[in-house]
Amino acid sequence: MISAYTNTSWWTLAGTKQQDEVLTEIHSAPRKGLELMVAVSISVEAMFGLTWPLWKRISAEVEELGFDGLFRSDHFTLPVPVDLDSLELIVSLCYLAEHTDRVHFGSLVAPLSFRDPVMLARQSLAIDDLSGGRMVLGVGAGWEEREHTMFGYELGT
Repeated sequence: MISAYTNTSWWTLAGTKQQDEVLTEIHSAPRKGLELMVAVSISVEAMFGLTWPLWKRISAEVEELGFDGLFRSDHFTLPVPVDLDSLELIVSLCYLAEHTDRVHFGSLVAPLSFRDPVMLARQSLAIDDLSGGRMVLGVGAGWEEREHTMFGYELGT
């Protein structure tokens, strides 16, 4: 069985020989008698009111329904002055590591503008180890000015 992923890691292969090899393998699968499968993951925008009861329910249902992964944003608040619940990223990923058995999971994306890169790497390694190698770390530059100002982080230019 060949899995074709359309997540962040796939795009890191853009224009490379590896991407060409993957595409060749995918396109030739039916001729080789192989089953072609597309893996589907769920992404949750936590700043829209993600609470523990909701996260536990989503986690269980994503695992039970057979989705390949569960990813979530790393935002503290919305860009406009409506402040809803938003579970902290690292703590919620620890929950997934311990309470799921199969799904891949991670951040889409953790802004390095308010995440210390060394600490984020250490936390991610520990969570990946706890989960048996299922964590995917996505990082970015950060963009949401309001949350940076609100929590005292500088948003670069």
